[in-house]
Amino acid sequence: MTKSNMLSLGIDLSLTGTGLSVVDGEDLIFSECYKPKNKSGPDRLIEIRHKVSETIDKYQPGLICLEGYSFGSRGRAVFQTGELGGLIRVLLHKTGIKWIEIPPSQVKKFATGKGNCGKDLILQQVYKRWGMEFKTSDEADAFILAKIGTILLGHKEKLIKAQEEVIDALEGDKK
Repeated sequence: MTKSNMLSLGIDLSLTGTGLSVVDGEDLIFSECYKPKNKSGPDRLIEIRHKVSETIDKYQPGLICLEGYSFGSRGRAVFQTGELGGLIRVLLHKTGIKWIEIPPSQVKKFATGKGNCGKDLILQQVYKRWGMEFKTSDEADAFILAKIGTILLGHKEKLIKAQEEVIDALEGDKK
C-alpha cells in the first residue's frame, strides 16, 4: 500500500472488540472491529497485538492515534486492559511511526461537542457529521481518532469550535 502523508490510523483498544480505522484526508480506507478468537489470557493479547501490527504494516500511516486509558473503569478487566495497552504502546514505540495518545474525553468532544456522553450519541454524531455508519462504538471511536490524526497531519477540514479546541489541546501537548 502506498504511504500518504495524510494517512492516519485510529486504534480504540478493547479486549473484546478493538476498533481500527485508517483515514486518508476525507476518505475512509479501512475500518474494522477486531474480535479476537481467544477469549482470555496471553493468547488473546498476542492475537490483538498481531492484528494491530498487521494493520500498521499494511497501511504505513503517517500518524497513529491511540485512545488513552479510561480511568473510570473498575474490576479485573482493568488490569488486562492495562496489559494490552502496555503491549500496544511498546509495539507503537518500536515501529518508529509517530503516535499520540488521545484521552477518551477528547475523542468524545471531537465527535459530539461534549467530553462526556454515551456511545449512542457518538454513533449518531459520526453519522450526522461525516455520513459514516458503524456497527460498534469501537469502530466509531477508531474513526474519530483517525480523523483527528489526519487533521494533526495537516488535512484541512471545517471544524466546529469544540473540534478546534481538541486539536489545539493536542497540538499543545506535542510541544
